[in-house]
Order: sequence, then structure tokens, then C-alpha cells
Amino acid sequence: MIYAISGLICHQMPERSIFIVGAQLPLCARCTGIYGSIFIFFLYFLLRKRFRADYPPKTGLLIFTVCCLAPFMYDGGSAYMGFHATNNLTRILTGAFAGLPLSFLIIFLLNLKTFMSGGKHEPIIKNAIDILPLIICILFSYAVYRGSLPWIIPAVVSFLGLVSFFGLLIFILGRAVYGKITKRKLKNLNGE
Repeated sequence: MIYAISGLICHQMPERSIFIVGAQLPLCARCTGIYGSIFIFFLYFLLRKRFRADYPPKTGLLIFTVCCLAPFMYDGGSAYMGFHATNNLTRILTGAFAGLPLSFLIIFLLNLKTFMSGGKHEPIIKNAIDILPLIICILFSYAVYRGSLPWIIPAVVSFLGLVSFFGLLIFILGRAVYGKITKRKLKNLNGE
């Protein structure tokens, strides 16, 4: 089941995947890094009670967060266009960096209505300490690459990251569509 669901999002190509004791992880190296990192950041933000936060970080932290996408975009884009060959270590590490801005984006979108209403604003990333889980993500990714963890740990962590990311994304989109439908019905009822 994990492989089937993961296969809806990831190509699962063996040459771009990590094997631990002969077993292929359900996601390719890059996706393992991305979704493993997203899960670690979601868990961190949940434990720090930031899942309801609705405000971007200060400019310097925001720039750093967005710049975490640069290695991911460079490596993936330049390898896709044939400028250079990449390897699974590079894939998983650049994926791990991408997890920070993607998890930040999902939490921000989840709470965008609060942000737009002008309620009490709390930044998702308050200070540099909130970026420290990135080190855990990098160490986790390197340990996965080296095969230092039992297969089940990276498989479950990355799968939970994938399911939570897309689950929240579908929820956000569904809420937006439902809100537009509800507004349209209210206008029709009021004869506008």
C-alpha cells in the first residue's frame, strides 16, 4: 500500500532510489528527502504550537527559507536539462533542504484566512532556532543514504510527510473551493 500510494507522486525509479539491506524505499532519493524533511518540520511546528501560526518570518529568515529551494531547483533542473549528472546523496540532501520552505508554505496557506482577517499574528518561524530542525533533516537524510537506519524508519517518515503534505494541500484547496461556492450561494439567496 505504501508503494502504491507513493507511486502516485513519485517515479520510484530504482537507479534514483535508495536501497537499505536490498529493499528499495517507497520514494526516490529526492522525494525521501523532501517528504522526510516535511514530516520532521511538521512535527517540530506541531510540538512548538506553531501549526496555527499565520505570519511570515522576518525578512532575513524568510530569505533563508526561500533560498533553501535553490539547491533543489538547481540540482533537479540542471540534471533534467542534461547539464550535469547527479547522485542519490545530492538528491536526498537537496530534497531535505526543500522541506523547510514547503512545510512553511503549507502552514501559511492553512492559516491564510486568519492572516487576511487581521487577527493576532504569530510568525511560523520566529527566530534562527526554528531553522535548527534543518540540521536534523540533513543528518536524517545522510543516515538514510548511508543505510544507517532500519528500512522502516525512512519509509514511514517520508510516507507520513507525503500523506500529511498532500492531505493538508487538498484540505486547503477544498476549503477555498467550498468558500467560493458558499459565497456564491449566499449572493444568490440575497438576490445579488
